[in-house]
Amino acid sequence: MDIMELGAIGELVGGVAVIATLVYLAVQLQQTKEMMRADSARSTAKDYSAFMYELIEPGRMELFRRGFDDFESMEPNDQARVHALLNTGVLASQASFMQVGRGAAEETMVAAYGDQFWAATIRSGGYAAWWDKAKGFFNSDFARHIDTLAAEQREAPSVPELLPWYRWTDPGSKSKGIGTPAEGG
Repeated sequence: MDIMELGAIGELVGGVAVIATLVYLAVQLQQTKEMMRADSARSTAKDYSAFMYELIEPGRMELFRRGFDDFESMEPNDQARVHALLNTGVLASQASFMQVGRGAAEETMVAAYGDQFWAATIRSGGYAAWWDKAKGFFNSDFARHIDTLAAEQREAPSVPELLPWYRWTDPGSKSKGIGTPAEGG
């Protein structure tokens, strides 16, 4: 074998090595993307769970429920508490929305919980007023996305209609909750 034949064999081996490296990198990239999506799903679930956990603190669920009914008539300190609570949940949903936009999260998980929950929440009378004031503090693409969902689903039930345990019942009223008249009265 002369030097030319050895050179040709070297080029062939080098070419095969480059192709093998590219295949390896493609597989690694795909695995990394799958791990990133799984981590994103865990993070999304954790963020939404943290928001729901905030609601179980004494007094917070009552404030959250009252906000569905009439956020505007709440005392300013209660409005600030509800705003902080909602902000926590909406920021989690916004982060998920941004991850979907970057391909780092599955759209189905975000749509199933975050998008639908917030679109239904801001359709309620009280939180529609809150959203009109607060949405300017969130990512504009995300705010438009939630507004679009809420508009498309205008006839769909709000959160208190879908999930009755979110209904506010004033202990002194004759109402059994939002839009539900008391039995016998």
